[in-house]
Amino acid sequence: MQQTNKPYTFRWARELSVSSLTYEKENATILGTAESLGLYKRNLDWTWHVNRAEAADALFKHLLYVAGISEDELQAMPVMDAIGLLDKST
Repeated sequence: MQQTNKPYTFRWARELSVSSLTYEKENATILGTAESLGLYKRNLDWTWHVNRAEAADALFKHLLYVAGISEDELQAMPVMDAIGLLDKST
């Protein structure tokens, strides 16, 4: 009797669709936050990936500005201190 891969295929398709939805939700959050702060305007001709990268970069630079430090200063800090500083800036 030949076995079929249907359960495996179904599970894989389900996991793939869940991860795709999560990815799109994260993109929407990053883009929405950057746009609402006036830091970024989405380019409709570009992909989610490019928009997300640019919006995330704009948010990061804004957090550095609010925290009053440079990226080099942030990278020189211990990780937990850096996270705490950026967390207070939000």
